[in-house]
Amino acid sequence: MNYYEFLARKQVRTTRSGFESDISNTYAFEWQKAIVKQTLRQGKFALFEDCGLGKGNVTEVNTKRIKLKLDGLSPIEYRLKAA
Repeated sequence: MNYYEFLARKQVRTTRSGFESDISNTYAFEWQKAIVKQTLRQGKFALFEDCGLGKGNVTEVNTKRIKLKLDGLSPIEYRLKAA
């Protein structure tokens, strides 16, 4: 076994557990919409964005908003359910 075969055995493969969704927020930049789409498609995803790129205000909020909408919950109902 050579080094490249060894590395291929160590490669982690993930399965997508998310869903496809349309991003209808007009306040987001195109690259922020792409991040939200990828996050929803993967299901489990980490956002390593630099400061000031809207990770909390745009990408995380839109991801949660779309997920709650598909689950049939409003953000207020979600907060009450979590409490």
